[in-house]
Amino acid sequence: MAAQSLRPGQSKSWPDGSNSAPITPWGRAQTLEKIGKGLAWAMTAGHGGLAVSAGMARKNLSHAALKEGRLMGGYYWFEEDVAWAIPFYEMDEWRVLDARHSHRRTKLTRERVEKVVAQWFKKYMADTKGRGEKAPKPPKKGDKVVFNETIEFKSRTIKKGEVGHIYKVTPGKYQILVGGGLFGFNKSDFEQGEFSVKNASTKTAGHPEMSIKLRGGEKFIAYNFSYWQWEYDSSSMYAAVILDVSSGKLRMELVDTHTKSGLGAGKRTAIKAKADMGTLSKPKVGGIASILSRHGHDRTRAGHPFSRSWTNYETNKEGPLKGIIQSYQAVGTSGQTDQALREELARNLDKLPMDVVRQLLQKV
Repeated sequence: MAAQSLRPGQSKSWPDGSNSAPITPWGRAQTLEKIGKGLAWAMTAGHGGLAVSAGMARKNLSHAALKEGRLMGGYYWFEEDVAWAIPFYEMDEWRVLDARHSHRRTKLTRERVEKVVAQWFKKYMADTKGRGEKAPKPPKKGDKVVFNETIEFKSRTIKKGEVGHIYKVTPGKYQILVGGGLFGFNKSDFEQGEFSVKNASTKTAGHPEMSIKLRGGEKFIAYNFSYWQWEYDSSSMYAAVILDVSSGKLRMELVDTHTKSGLGAGKRTAIKAKADMGTLSKPKVGGIASILSRHGHDRTRAGHPFSRSWTNYETNKEGPLKGIIQSYQAVGTSGQTDQALREELARNLDKLPMDVVRQLLQKV
C-alpha cells in the first residue's frame, strides 16, 4: 500500500475515482495518513477506517481482535465508526502514536477507547480466551483442518464440521482435499476463521484419509496422490507404500475414490493396482513409477498426475521414494552397536540422503 513510502505524520491524497488510489473495503482511497509502522488511516468518499498491516496485526493483536477486522490486500481493516477502538484497546502504544501523528482535531483518549469497546463489542469482551490468544499458526502441508462454517461450491457443499487435508500450500493459497474433491482457498479464508487446524495443540503430523486397509502389524511409510475434478465429479487416487513391521516386507497399493454430487450422488472406492516391493532391507522400487503413470490422471485444467516425489507418512516431507525407504532403514538400526553403525555409515555414506546420514550420526 502507498502508506509504506510515507513517514509517520505524512499523508497522501488522490482525486476521486483515481485508479491509482489504493483499494480499501469501502472503495478507492482518497486520503491515507500514516501514524506508525504498518498503521494508517484510510478515507474514501463515503467511509474509512484504520489499516493495520497483517504482519503487525498477527504479531500484536489477539485472535479475538483479528475477527473484528477485515483482511484485505495484506491489511486488517477496522472501520472508522467503532471498530477502530479494538486495536487501540489492545495496543495503547498505537493510540499514543495516533495522538502524536494524526491530524484529527479530537484526540482519542484511553477512556473513550474503553467506552467504545465496552458499548459495541460485548462479544469480544466476553471472549476472554480469544483475547488471550494470538492468531493461530497457518496450516502446513499434511495438516488436517476442520471447517467452522458451511461453504458453497458449484460442485458440492462443504458442511460445517467436515474435516479436510491440506494437499498443497502456495503463497497465499491452500488446496484442501475434502470428501474426495480438491478445493482452493485463500490464506485470508483461514485467517478469517472459515477453517482451522484440527487438534492444533498436538505436534503429530496430519495424514490424508486414504481408503486403504492395513493388515495386522502394518503401517504406512509413504504416499502419493493424483486427482481429477470437473463440476460434479471428482476422483482422488492414493498410492501408498506399506511396511509390515514384523517381517519387513513392503507392498504398494493404489486406490481410487470416485465421488459424485448432485444427480446420482455417491462415493465408490476401487483398488486399481497392487505391487510387491520386496523388503525394507532390499526394496524393489523399479516399476512403481510406470504403475503410477499408467493409472494416474493426466495433467489438465481438471486434473493432476502423481508426483515424482513421494511424501513421508510420518514427517510429511517430500522426497524420492528410495530416500524415504532408506530413512526407515536408518530408524531400524537403533539396536545396533556404535561400531556397527559406524561401519554402515562408512559403507553407505555416498548413497544415503543427508537427513538419513544425520539420523545415523545422532545414534553413534
